[in-house]
Amino acid sequence: EELEGEGLKRKRAWVANVVKSLFAIVYVEEETKSVRACHPSILDFIGGMLTAALPGASSKEKSLLEPASARIEDVHARMFEGCFTIMSREKRFNICDLKDSFRLNKEIPDLPSRINDHISEALQYGTLFWLLHLDRSSMRGSDKRILAFLNSSKALFWVEVLSLLGAVDRGILVLQDCARLFAGSEVAII
Repeated sequence: EELEGEGLKRKRAWVANVVKSLFAIVYVEEETKSVRACHPSILDFIGGMLTAALPGASSKEKSLLEPASARIEDVHARMFEGCFTIMSREKRFNICDLKDSFRLNKEIPDLPSRINDHISEALQYGTLFWLLHLDRSSMRGSDKRILAFLNSSKALFWVEVLSLLGAVDRGILVLQDCARLFAGSEVAII
């Protein structure tokens, strides 16, 4: 490290900051110092964005494939857009096709396989991390779609997926963070 020039030190510091900012999705492997995805679902998520480039994809979906700028806020904005797009497209009532909605999750013996069959890893990721990316993006506190989302049936579908994933407590924190993010903006969280 003593032989490194200032330019290389700045590049290493920049990469370290990017990795630190993306802690929810990547980490540095201690032994090899390689940057790795925290969970294979992030690779599926990115792959899902790539499929948006197929014929018939909207220009908004195709824009998700454009190279992100070096500004980490822009990367998080793109990740938020991807999460929000997937949540809007894939969430639906009774997503796991359960026969009885009055049973507790722990009373459904095949729930793990139903989750695996009906809730994509990209949707799982988007459900859990959309607000983290919004919070760290340049759009922080200004996206009016959040209010529309939280006041629609899609919010109930979001809570359903959180419940199936055993993460309802995370939803409560997300709602609290939404109130904080949008405090003082023209978007009101009720």
